This record gives sequence, C-alpha cells and structure tokens, in this order.
Amino acid sequence: MRALKNRSHSDSNQFFTKLLAFAFLATLCIWVAQNAPALADKNAWEQHLDAGSQAYKKGQYSAALESFNEALKDAENYADSEKDRATTLNDIGLVYDAMAARAQAQKYYQDCLSLRKKVFGDQSEQLIAPLNNLAVSYVEDKEYDKAIATFQQANEIIAKVKGADDPLLSVNLNRLAAVYQTTKRYPQAVDALKQSLDIAKKKFGERSPGVAVIQNNLAVLYRRMGKAEDAEALYKDSLDIREKSLGEDSLEVASSLNSLARSYREQGKFEEAEPLLKRSLDIVRKAPDATPQQKAAALKNLALLYRELGTPEKSKPLYEEALKIQQDAYGENNDAIVDTLLAVGQMDQELSDYKGAQTVYNQALSICDKLGSRSDSLRLAILDRLEDTSRQSDDMAQAIAINDQQRKLIESASVVDNKLLAKKLNDMALLYKEQGKLETAEDFLKKAVDIQSKSNAESSESGVYLNNLARIYAERGKLEEAKTTYQRVIDIRTKLGVDPMELAAAMRHYASVLRDLHDTAEADKVDRNASKLEESNNE
Repeated sequence: MRALKNRSHSDSNQFFTKLLAFAFLATLCIWVAQNAPALADKNAWEQHLDAGSQAYKKGQYSAALESFNEALKDAENYADSEKDRATTLNDIGLVYDAMAARAQAQKYYQDCLSLRKKVFGDQSEQLIAPLNNLAVSYVEDKEYDKAIATFQQANEIIAKVKGADDPLLSVNLNRLAAVYQTTKRYPQAVDALKQSLDIAKKKFGERSPGVAVIQNNLAVLYRRMGKAEDAEALYKDSLDIREKSLGEDSLEVASSLNSLARSYREQGKFEEAEPLLKRSLDIVRKAPDATPQQKAAALKNLALLYRELGTPEKSKPLYEEALKIQQDAYGENNDAIVDTLLAVGQMDQELSDYKGAQTVYNQALSICDKLGSRSDSLRLAILDRLEDTSRQSDDMAQAIAINDQQRKLIESASVVDNKLLAKKLNDMALLYKEQGKLETAEDFLKKAVDIQSKSNAESSESGVYLNNLARIYAERGKLEEAKTTYQRVIDIRTKLGVDPMELAAAMRHYASVLRDLHDTAEADKVDRNASKLEESNNE
C-alpha cells in the first residue's frame, strides 16, 4: 500500500498504460480463441471456392461440384458468411448449367437470389448476375417466357441502380432481343436493340466498334423480317465503322464482310458477294491471331457461294484446305470436321458424284460413332443426306432403311423432336409414292400430319404435309377426302400469308378436284381467285 501511495503521477500513468495493454492482450486472446474456427471456415471457404473455380474452367464438373459443396459447408458462422453462401450457390448453378442439368441449375440460382435479397435487398446490384444466369438457363431450357421476364427484372434493377444509360443495360437488352427474336416477337426485338444502340452511341460515340456490333445484330433481325434493304444498309455502315476504327485488315472487318456477303446471297446477289468473301478470306489467312475456326469458316463460306453460283468444282480445294486446318487443330475426330464433311458430301451430290458423296458421309458417320450421343444431331443430318443420295441413285430400299434408322434415333431421344419426326414421315411417304405404293404413302402422311399437329397444327409444315396427302387422296380417287384436305391447306396458307404462288397452286389443285366432283361453278370461282393471286404476284 505504501509503495502504491508513493508512486509519482508518471509512474501511475505507466502502470495504467500497462494495465490497459494487458487488458487489451487478454481481450484479443479471448477474441482469437473464440473466432479461430470462424477464421478457419472463411479460409477453407476461399480455398474450396478457388479449387471449384479451377475445376470448372477445366471442364471437370464433378470435381467442381465437390469443391463448391465443401465451400457451402464452410460458409457458416462468420461475418458475411451469408454473402459467401450466395456466391457459392450461384457458382454451383453455373456448373449444373454446364452439365445441361437445367432444373438443378435454376434451383441454385433461385436460392442465391433469395439469400442475396435477404442480405442486400430487392433492388440490389448483387441480384443482376444470378438473374442473368437464371435467364440464360431458361433460354437453354426453351422456357422463353420465363427468360424474358427474368431479363426484364435484371434490366429494371440495372436502370434503377446503375442508370438508364449504363453499358450493362445495353448488353442485357441485346440478350433480351435475342430471346424475342427466337420467339419471333420481332417488334419487341427491334425496340430492345434500338434502345441498346442508343445507349451505346451515347456512352461510346456514334462510330465506336460497340455500335457496329449492335447494328449487326439489328441487321440480322431485319433479314429475318424480310427487310433486306434495311439490313444491307446497317451491314455496310457497320463495315465502315470497323474499317475506320479497327483497321481494314482486322478480323472484325472480315466478320462484317461475311455478314454483308450473306445479305447479298440471300437476295440472290451472288456476284456481289464473291469479292467480299474473297477479301474476308484473305484477311483471315493473313491475321496472326485468327483461330482455326475462323479460318475454316472463311473457306467454307466462299466454298458455299461457289456451290450457289453453280460452280461446285471451285469449292473442292477450299473444303480440302478447311479440313486440313481442322484436322491439324482438333485431330481426326471432331464435330467441326463432321460438319465440313457434310458440306463436302453435298458438293459431291451437286457434281452428281453419288458414290463419292456416300463415301464422305460414311466417313463422317464413323467419326460420329467415336463421338457418341453428343453428335446425334450431326448423325441425323448425315443420314438425311445419305437417304437423299440413295434416292438419287434409285436405291429406294436403301433410302427407306436409312429413313427407318433416322426415325428410331429421333424417337429414342429423351425429348422427341416431333417436328423433325413429322418431316421424316413425310419423306418416307414420298419414297413410297415414287414406287407407286400410294396406300402406304397415305398412311405415313397421316402420321406426319398427326405428329406435326402436336408442335403446331397450322404451321407451314402442316400445309406441306396436308397438300401431299390431298394429292395422294386425289390420285387414289378419294375425292371427298381430297376436297376437305385441300380446304385445310388453303385455310392454313391464307392465315400464314405464304407466297401467293403457293396458295394459288393449292387452289388450282382444289379446283381440279371440284371438277372431278362435278362442282364446276365452284371450281370456276376458285380458279378465278387463283388467277387474281397469280396476276398480283406478277405485277
């Protein structure tokens, strides 16, 4: 006690400071002891998340899921653990999407969204990425209405949080426009792309490369809407932007040249397309950073043009060069090589070299055998060409056998493509018709019409199959059935607004059946209407 009383003021301060220091160290030790597990969990989460990300990038999806699920267990009982759990949930969704397991992916994106809304609120920037991922997953799942609604929700948040002129909104509007285009909601797609274009021009300038990208997308849309002149103008302007901003020998310029050439080809301006595709190929050949895919595509585009010009012999060396590039880059067994072989076989058919075509198609099928079920869509395309080659060679038995093989493959899929199945049934009917087996042809056409109706009973395909069925009825003397079926064809084609000449042709056949039924007055009326359509088409 005496010693303490005799301490100086300075001594007392030193004692107090030491006491505070001791108290702080004691508290720190207690805090570290209490929070050591939490720190360990956070570190473990980061390690597992990094391991999962690395595995995902390498395409090792099972390993990625294992690491991400461990990370999910780690993200507990520390500050911001809910934020980390949300990040992990989003990443697991990405893995499932890469595995084409859409339902699981969507569940994880939705769980991520729920957690981020809880942590950040309903209008947070943190919701944008999982919303976009969810929307893309819906697109892959062909849940287009859900995708549109989800993109719209993301866009509303972007506009509110980042601003109506934010570049991310421009990007997302492009994504939304792509879904509108897929579902043939063309006016909405045009509006979205125009809004995206306005943002890009404001943020980056009227003649920026980003503007050229969006204009190209709008041009594609105009092409599909039949607005060839509008598309051509946009392609030309995009080409000019890229030449001036990126240089005349850039790969982006090569892409624009190809797009403009495609527009010309679709308008039948093949001669105007040729110099563009030659220049595009020249740029790609010289570009040190051109990928094997870009080189092969440029060669194949020019080869296709020569086939369209009726000079398939000029295509052969181009296809051979493309194949060599692909084989050197990917090996002998690759989807891209199968696609090129398919084009080579079609070229051989155009040269009437049916045996050569069959050899090429069989070579492509042998690659598909090695690739497995992931090449089924290519296998179907090859078998379709083999069927056609067999028909051209008058080997109907072989053509029928190949058609049977295709339909079995289509029907064995987890989700049956009814539209494609209906087409193959129609093809089979025509094969039997060529052999004069009209009763069998009729049976296959009835099946084609029935199955097509499951996809769309009033589609252009339905009109084709019904028209073929009506002709079979007429040839077999089933005039009442032919009459009723032609009426359906005319009704469908009228509603769809098809080429007037297609509608007029169906009306002429219908009139012929009416005359066979001795209904001359009605037949004359139908013929007059058909004549009006033909005359208006020739004006």
